[in-house]
Amino acid sequence: MQTRRIFLGAIWQGSWELFDAKIISACILDREAYSAVAPHADASEFTASGALVWNLVVDWYAKDPAAPSVDRAILRDRVARSSGRASQIALEWFDSLPDCPSPANVGQELLELKRQIAYQEFVMAIESGEDRSKADERFDKLSDLWRATSIEDEGFSYGEGVAALLSVESQKKHTLVVPGLDKATDGGVEPGRHIVLFGRTNKGKTLLAVHLMAGWMQEGHKVLYFGNEEPVAVIQRRIMTNLLGATLQQIYDHRDAAIKRAKDRGFDNLIAVQGFPGSPSDIEKLVKEHRPQFVVVDQMRNLRSSTGRSGTRAQGLDTIARDLRQIYNRYGVVGVSIGQAHAPEHGKEVVWHSEDEFDESRTGVPGQADLIIAVGANAQMVAHNQVAVSIPKNKITADHEGFVIQIDTKRSKVL
Repeated sequence: MQTRRIFLGAIWQGSWELFDAKIISACILDREAYSAVAPHADASEFTASGALVWNLVVDWYAKDPAAPSVDRAILRDRVARSSGRASQIALEWFDSLPDCPSPANVGQELLELKRQIAYQEFVMAIESGEDRSKADERFDKLSDLWRATSIEDEGFSYGEGVAALLSVESQKKHTLVVPGLDKATDGGVEPGRHIVLFGRTNKGKTLLAVHLMAGWMQEGHKVLYFGNEEPVAVIQRRIMTNLLGATLQQIYDHRDAAIKRAKDRGFDNLIAVQGFPGSPSDIEKLVKEHRPQFVVVDQMRNLRSSTGRSGTRAQGLDTIARDLRQIYNRYGVVGVSIGQAHAPEHGKEVVWHSEDEFDESRTGVPGQADLIIAVGANAQMVAHNQVAVSIPKNKITADHEGFVIQIDTKRSKVL
């Protein structure tokens, strides 16, 4: 047991040094990286040499609030003076600092470091035979860090005062473009809401998503589309046909005029990103960078969990839905997460869906949604370009009345 513990300790020490070296290297190079991680960094979580250098970096930026970076040569001299008899060890550590990761992504390195430390603490609690409550406490901490999508996940925010709660701004809603959806939600949804949109293949869910995005873009809102199902250029073209009310052939025939008209109608409000397949962490980085008002993720089932942990498909979907909802809520965006309907072969022509028909997650994903929109159609409806819209969950108004919409498939438009 003792040999095994020493072996594990050596492995952890190596990975520990790797993470804190990357973090400190990025903070030396770029003040923005330092500003991103400083509120969440704890010198006690670093190695001895790392803690020494980190405190000198903190001191540098504190003394010069305008400094864009730390002078590496001067910092090295300070390391030598501050480390006393251990100067050789400290300087060897400093001189071996790796090229920093992208400063914009250094927060992910700190999150990984915190996960490493929490895991080590949990293992030590188990092996040392500490009381069960202590081990449970460390396991809960580890679980929270595995679920986190960024270092900011550890924080919280306060509610509003009474004046802010009753202000005109607090009552602001974003339209859902389709009259039946606006009616069901009493005018739309507030920022931070999570909408789950699902249906069987080729029943109109992507068309509805395209129509929603085009409507929001025309209103001047920035929309982030994160796709991992089909090439995003396909979705961009479909959005263009919706904005212009024209077929693709008509657009190609009048290309120059179509480009100008598309821009006039808000096409540049779209940020279209292709994921391979992507994760909630990737989406959060894009939200932080572009600050959209709407995010559309197509599709949930293809995303990989930010934690990288395996499990059943249902467990994976549940984790992804929870992470996405936290992102939408934290940044005050309306999020639309698209997924598949789970149904047996004979259920291909289901018209009206219930919330427990979402893919393989019958309770987890629905539980993370504020509004669930499901689309369905039978052969007769398809022939007449009609789609049934179900609202199996509605935390906004509790209105679950479904309705039928007429669609134009060539222009990806709800009529």
